[in-house]
Amino acid sequence: MTTNETLRTQQKAGILEVARQLFAAQGYQATTTRQINAAFRGSEGLLYYYFRQGKREILDAVIAQGADWPLPKAWRLGAPQTPAALEQQLLAGLETWWQVMLTPAVYETILILIRERPQLTDEQVAWCTQRERALHDDLANALAALPAPYVLTPRRADATATLIVGLYQRVVLENLLIAGQPRQAVDLFAELQPSLHALIANWEASDVADQPG
Repeated sequence: MTTNETLRTQQKAGILEVARQLFAAQGYQATTTRQINAAFRGSEGLLYYYFRQGKREILDAVIAQGADWPLPKAWRLGAPQTPAALEQQLLAGLETWWQVMLTPAVYETILILIRERPQLTDEQVAWCTQRERALHDDLANALAALPAPYVLTPRRADATATLIVGLYQRVVLENLLIAGQPRQAVDLFAELQPSLHALIANWEASDVADQPG
């Protein structure tokens, strides 16, 4: 890569970074190209040199960057023999999700995707749905693979994964979006442990699994 190519790559990435930060902090509609350019400290026409369609093209590029993130491999449930062991393994998996979300670029993009849902194209909405489903299915498959005494039918594993993902999403929405807490200030364990504890406590052997005999 030549020096000029490296400079262009850096400039384009820099514009996207400051735009993502501004979109996350104050919203897409409230952010102007003038603000993006000022935050980047570039020349007046530099933004339109790279993004001829302006702010909308920048939003699309920010969202497209999110498509490159690998999904976290969170679930190593093993063979828990007690409710406490299963609870800890589930919390550890959710903590893996949370640590990925603590990455500034990921966190900012998630805020944009949630807040700016009406601005998304059908293709972008479908991409978001696919990633959400992939995270759900990863957990459901791990639950379905649990050995005794926590054997779940595939249907029950899918339903349980839906509940756990819903609990996690509630923490994100209530603490980060509604209450506006800094993500570093949220105690994920304290927020999720009581609900997970209650969920696992309701898993009676006769109700959870189709046991032989």
